[in-house]
Amino acid sequence: MQLKQEQGPITKRIPEFPDYEVTKGGAVISHKNPSKPRRLKARLNPTGGQLVTLTDADRNSKACLVHRLVAEAFVPIPKELADRTFAELFVRFKSGTDPYYRNLFWSDRLGPQRSFTPVSDEKAIEMRELHNQGFTVAALIAKFGCSDSYIRDILKGRRKAGATE
Repeated sequence: MQLKQEQGPITKRIPEFPDYEVTKGGAVISHKNPSKPRRLKARLNPTGGQLVTLTDADRNSKACLVHRLVAEAFVPIPKELADRTFAELFVRFKSGTDPYYRNLFWSDRLGPQRSFTPVSDEKAIEMRELHNQGFTVAALIAKFGCSDSYIRDILKGRRKAGATE
């Protein structure tokens, strides 16, 4: 079995912070000492995302979400969101909180991940069956238009379906 080679650069400079670069896997590398680059240690924020503190040329520090840095560098914005600025968009995880670029996607504030859509008992059963067949939570979000937490509650049996449609 041959593994498919990934295209494009593995690292990219962070535009606001020229002494740093980010990898597709979520590592942030400091080049403040050009002869000895070092990987920054990320800390966890309360929601499980990783944070690093970066310093710009004027010595101003800023805490940055690693998955946001990865998305801005490697994840293209979909056509339906192309008219938005980075400030108007959110970066979402397909599963877990791994900042690897293939686990990230762009969303706006009104995306289906943030809405509450109760489903019928039949759809809740279908959701569980599809998940048992290997559908990811991200695929179920796309199919049913429910929030991540709502789907996970249904899958874990913590929530009954809700109002019928």
